Amino acid sequence: MILKFVLTLSLIGTLLQPSSQSTDPVYIKEYYSDGSLKAEGWRANDMNQNYWIYYYPNQAVAKKGHFLNDKMNAYWYFYAEDGNLSKEGHFNEGKEVNWWVFYKGDISKKIQYSNGNKEGYALIYKNKQLKKAEKYTQNIKTGEWTSLIKFKLDNPEVHF
Repeated sequence: MILKFVLTLSLIGTLLQPSSQSTDPVYIKEYYSDGSLKAEGWRANDMNQNYWIYYYPNQAVAKKGHFLNDKMNAYWYFYAEDGNLSKEGHFNEGKEVNWWVFYKGDISKKIQYSNGNKEGYALIYKNKQLKKAEKYTQNIKTGEWTSLIKFKLDNPEVHF
């Protein structure tokens, strides 16, 4: 009888544990003080996980992407408050990696990142036409070309 009582108390204690200690993901919504939606996504162990969407106060999407253990991870999209895409790219453990694309009017830039730093090439387009190429090492510009022929001569290892 005492064993049955102890097991029952143990089971009740397990059921009453706060949900923040649960490893199961829970879909949550966060709100601005005026009650409008600020963000929504999955949380487990008090950390953002999986897919999240953030909103401006006007309810336009601000950014969306995936988290892994509370750090931005995989591919993310960022938007201006008017709804236009402003940038997109890859994260690994909260740091920019691989190619990122930035948009501003008729100009777009594709930039390579490694561990949160510009590392590699940046291609600058105007009206979808390549206008300039740059090379970066640890966020420092180490080269610039406005001629595709000159760029290819100086960088024979790069193939388009």
